[in-house]
Amino acid sequence: MYALGQGVALDNVKAHMWLSIAAIRGFSEAIEVRELVDKKMTPAQIDKGQEAASDCIKRNFENCDF
Repeated sequence: MYALGQGVALDNVKAHMWLSIAAIRGFSEAIEVRELVDKKMTPAQIDKGQEAASDCIKRNFENCDF
């Protein structure tokens, strides 16, 4: 949804975060979609998305909206 701005504002960093979480959880399709999103992002944005995914998991998925 974040990658396409469907129902929410387009946000590639949040898309990267949720796609990373989905990939970690075993949804292999998320890896392919995340790679497409990554092509639209700067390295700093990718780092922010990865950090957000890690933080979200550590917080047990509470307050994952940054």
